[in-house]
Amino acid sequence: MLGVAAMTNAFERALDPSPPLRPTLLRGAIFHFGFVYWGLYCVLIIFMNSIDNRLMSSVSRAFGAFAVWVGKTILGIGYEFRGVDNGSGDKTSDWVLILCVACLALVSAVVWPLLDRRHARDAQLREGLRIAVRYTLAFSVLGYGLSKLFVGQFPAPHPGRLVQRFGDASPMGLLWTFMGASPAYVVFSGALETLGAGLLLFRRTTMLGALVLAGVMTNVVLLNFCYDVPVKLCSSHYLAMCILLLLPDLRRLANVIVLDRVAQPVARDLVLPRRWMRVTRRVVKYGAIATVVTLHLVSIVHWYRMSNADEPRAWYDGYWMVTSFHRDGREVPASTTEINRWSRVRFQTEGDKLWLRWRLTSEAAVGDLYNVAIDEAARTLTLTFDKEQNDARQPGPGLGVVVLRYVRIDDGHLQFDGRVGTADLSVLLEHVDTSSMLLKTRGFHWINEAPYNR
Repeated sequence: MLGVAAMTNAFERALDPSPPLRPTLLRGAIFHFGFVYWGLYCVLIIFMNSIDNRLMSSVSRAFGAFAVWVGKTILGIGYEFRGVDNGSGDKTSDWVLILCVACLALVSAVVWPLLDRRHARDAQLREGLRIAVRYTLAFSVLGYGLSKLFVGQFPAPHPGRLVQRFGDASPMGLLWTFMGASPAYVVFSGALETLGAGLLLFRRTTMLGALVLAGVMTNVVLLNFCYDVPVKLCSSHYLAMCILLLLPDLRRLANVIVLDRVAQPVARDLVLPRRWMRVTRRVVKYGAIATVVTLHLVSIVHWYRMSNADEPRAWYDGYWMVTSFHRDGREVPASTTEINRWSRVRFQTEGDKLWLRWRLTSEAAVGDLYNVAIDEAARTLTLTFDKEQNDARQPGPGLGVVVLRYVRIDDGHLQFDGRVGTADLSVLLEHVDTSSMLLKTRGFHWINEAPYNR
């Protein structure tokens, strides 16, 4: 008991109000490292997460090319990697870029305190960094929150996922499936992200917003690490930004939550002394908020228009299971040893483009994506390999352009015939109807007489 009391007293003494720490060379170095690191990271996030796709693509390509050059020329990385944005935030180029930011911050931590021993501007710089982190984190998380509110980030499991063998799903695929299977939970998580991001936009509610987002982002980071989602680097930085915003208020939080003491209010000095300055700040602030929210909503509406409807819009739309597969006149049975046998085919539309992709028996092997041109009169599908959509890969022999003849047996059955690669194929397909599957029909029940765990 004496040891606990001593630890409690020591903790209370550590949190007692005291004069600000006198600037030293070490403290200055730590502050300047953090200022440069987080300042540059905010700049990266602003440009690379820009809603303007052209700007985002240009900046992403420039940073990616720089990271590849540094990785190969300076770090001597021997394996091949690219800096092109492909949805992963944990690419080698991303880690190299963060290393470059950290190196620049380390150099500044050594040089800056030597040039500025008086630390005259540290208070203003600290406040400026806090504002930059607040708005960068708020606008970034706001996009995720609004996307979840409209069930955009985690849509309902598509037919291809529903017919996939459970054990063949990747950890990330499993996460997307169980999130998308419950729109209510997705909306709830999006509401918390939106709430936390909204609170960060105002100085008086920054601490509350950081607390909300710290809890939310802790869960997000754990999901990303535990289910191998390739945004570990980004989400970990977002969590660190929440903690960074909470640091000035840790003593006051401990007084209220742990020590049962009164927390003194924070003195809020008027930063902008003139009225026209305050008016200008409000106009810029609320204009920026309205612009970002509008752009996010426009992006969500665009996604809704581009996404496939539940009901097929054309005879070919959706997923088709392969029921019979012949190669060079020989039937290839569905077997785990026949890894090059087709298992299913998907047609998907994107604007005015039509794409086709077939999956092989090995679920780990995702087929190439082809641009499709349909000749209804000749009953043919002309498939053109698109290198841009296939990570700049080269097509295999005879796979650059594939012409398939099709026969619509009835509304739910198709037959393909043609030469694919070096073999003549004849494929029978059946349209996938997932409307009666248990995951879509079970629903919610207030009363359960027994667990319904299937």
